[in-house]
Amino acid sequence: MKTYILERVPSTLKSDLETYILHRTATFAARRQGGAVQSVSAEADRTALLRFFGYMDRLQRTPQGAELAIDLLCRADLGDLVQEYATWLQTNQQCKFSTIANYLNGLVSLTTYAYANLEPTIEVLNADPNPLTQLINLRGQAEKASKTQQMYEKRVGGWLEWEDVQKARVASM
Repeated sequence: MKTYILERVPSTLKSDLETYILHRTATFAARRQGGAVQSVSAEADRTALLRFFGYMDRLQRTPQGAELAIDLLCRADLGDLVQEYATWLQTNQQCKFSTIANYLNGLVSLTTYAYANLEPTIEVLNADPNPLTQLINLRGQAEKASKTQQMYEKRVGGWLEWEDVQKARVASM
């Protein structure tokens, strides 16, 4: 996925992302719901957006007339764009659902920020469901699929059968 991260980050997007990181890590932020996060979490959100924008740029999925900027997160068709991205991550990149959920979580955080600070149109806010809710739905679906996927994964390393536990207990005594 690293190869799909947006390589040439426009200066306005770079500035917006720096502002976002300051917003997420500040002790007090009146427009933010919840507490501050560590910078590593805010940086992960930043990387998630750059992956999404890199996907759109390299596969020519950027909507006509749109720029790869933070205000793209206020578009009415954001849910559809992110759904295509999540499907691409699963089918083309063979990402685990837990990875997809993490990427979508970053997009949810940034979209929440965009809604609080960039004031999307009334039409976008009143859509049923609105694009932010659609992203939250997609994240929830990826998390549910991840739990199912984890149930069927082969567990490697660090696991003992009960019989081996008993042998180790006896040997230690």
